[in-house]
Amino acid sequence: MPYVPSSMKFHRIAGIGVNYPLLSILTLVRGLLLATYVLGFHCPAVFAADREGIGLNKYDLLLQYIGKASDGDGSWRYLRVTQAMGRKAILDAGDIGIPFFRVAVTGYHPTAPDGPDHLDIWRRDSTRYWALVDHMFDDLDAAGVRFVPVFVWNSMQFPSITGETVRELITRPESKSWALLESYVRAFVERYRNRKTILFYELTNELNRGADLDTVEHCSNKRRKDLCQAKGHYTTDEMISFSKRLAQVIRSMDGTRKISSGYTVPRSSAEHLRGKPQWISGKADWTPDTQEQFEKNIRDIHDGLDIISVHLYPKASKQRFGARGTKGIGLLDASKQAADKAGKPLFVGEFGDSEDLSGSPESYPVQMMDRIVQLKIPYSAVWIWEFYQHNLHAMGGSQYTAYSLEPGRTDQFIASLRTANQKVGGAKSAATGNDTTPPRVVLTWPLECDRLLHKAFAYAVASDNSGKVEYVELWLDEAKLATVREPPYRVDMDMDNVEPGEHQLRAKAFDAAGNDAHYSTTVLVGSGQPARGRCAEQGAAESAMR
Repeated sequence: MPYVPSSMKFHRIAGIGVNYPLLSILTLVRGLLLATYVLGFHCPAVFAADREGIGLNKYDLLLQYIGKASDGDGSWRYLRVTQAMGRKAILDAGDIGIPFFRVAVTGYHPTAPDGPDHLDIWRRDSTRYWALVDHMFDDLDAAGVRFVPVFVWNSMQFPSITGETVRELITRPESKSWALLESYVRAFVERYRNRKTILFYELTNELNRGADLDTVEHCSNKRRKDLCQAKGHYTTDEMISFSKRLAQVIRSMDGTRKISSGYTVPRSSAEHLRGKPQWISGKADWTPDTQEQFEKNIRDIHDGLDIISVHLYPKASKQRFGARGTKGIGLLDASKQAADKAGKPLFVGEFGDSEDLSGSPESYPVQMMDRIVQLKIPYSAVWIWEFYQHNLHAMGGSQYTAYSLEPGRTDQFIASLRTANQKVGGAKSAATGNDTTPPRVVLTWPLECDRLLHKAFAYAVASDNSGKVEYVELWLDEAKLATVREPPYRVDMDMDNVEPGEHQLRAKAFDAAGNDAHYSTTVLVGSGQPARGRCAEQGAAESAMR
């Protein structure tokens, strides 16, 4: 599904950054990194013997570590919160024995020239950028969670930055967009090729969906012209050449790891479209492929690559080739057969069902996990883990966030995932004995030094290694605002009767054993400028930098 517009005491690290000197954004970032090192996140990896298993898509993990997730602007205020959310996501996954995450390491944006840019920090200050990414690697290592980096999640990203089109990226090795992509890939692989954290590399996210189709015309009919500037046509064979070229760049830097395509399951008419591309012929041939043609397409598009990738969802997995099973699960069998004939391992890079996250045995995702275990498919990843797409205080809001899995919200599904991984011999059992590990909590909204006027609200996320947070308390200074026993952990506030100036908002989480954790945020109440305090210091520091 493409994205569209350990026992560590988390309460000790949840508030990192609160008391650091606010001389500049860079000072704060360095303080965050140093504090994390001191508190034990920089330690030797404890991985589960390179095991295979069912992982999780965590598309936005790297974006969280650079402050760009949830439509963040990369400022220190976003960075403090999104890093804490990313760290919590890693530790939560480690609790249930997840072997790896699948992550978009270049992000997604821009999709058009002058749009929001997920790579601007890298281009402006690569030293700072890689220091933030190092932090993500250290936290993954500490939790024993590996990851699969994806380099081209959005095919329009690099062309949009350089003022080119997707066609130029894919077909012209001398293009600016290819040069920029190659530069990033080389820098990433050179820096991290000796880190055990990387399970294998992945080239794209569903690039084969656009092959042979008239994507330019389709975009022009659906969207504003400026949003279609980077669109460009390409054939399946041109895509194959591009993937081989990109794979060779990686292998020239790291010949020890396998490479996956990141492709989705071929369209039902993929080989017919390949024979007569829509953008050349002017008409799409939607004749369904036979199973032999399906297998040929999978084999051909993975030529020169090590791992075959498919993504499977109920609506896209209709009954092909007489396959049987709930909502088209039989297509998984066909994909496994094609991979076996090609002599390559299969990676089900995405699967899920936005309409059923119950975790019941009859649900599509659970039946998929059962079949993945039965077929001994080495790698697969559920879509998607703790995903707040457009803001820091609402998980819902789009068809993509509707899939989101989070402790407290989808516990039965998470239990089914743990059970499936236990069957393949990896996931640890639920914690037993005396519980001395505190919960994890992050006050995600409002941001540090936000100004609150009239009506406002506070929002927190929380989890526990035992799988259950008993309740979360939300406080303003020494006054308890609410006790919330089920997510979402939110309280509405009337600020009209609160004295103007700086105040402390706090979220406190408690587990069944009585362990607690807290996270604090400084906020401003009223319209006047603070004469002293944390936010006054930060304002002065930011003014001095202008």
